[in-house]
Amino acid sequence: MSMRDFVAELAGATPTKEELRKRYEETKAYVEEHFLGRPYTEEDEKAGEKLWADLEAGRIGQVR
Repeated sequence: MSMRDFVAELAGATPTKEELRKRYEETKAYVEEHFLGRPYTEEDEKAGEKLWADLEAGRIGQVR
């Protein structure tokens, strides 16, 4: 595979900002409907970021 073909393939596989925004909105709607039963809030986002950081650091915490 040439470098040109590789770069073209990589560019085609990288989602656009619009595709990423759409995925975010679809995922948010799914989480609200199937897990939260309410709108996703900024507090939910902060709790998720903390949980992710704890997982990456090898700490085990409680999910609230």
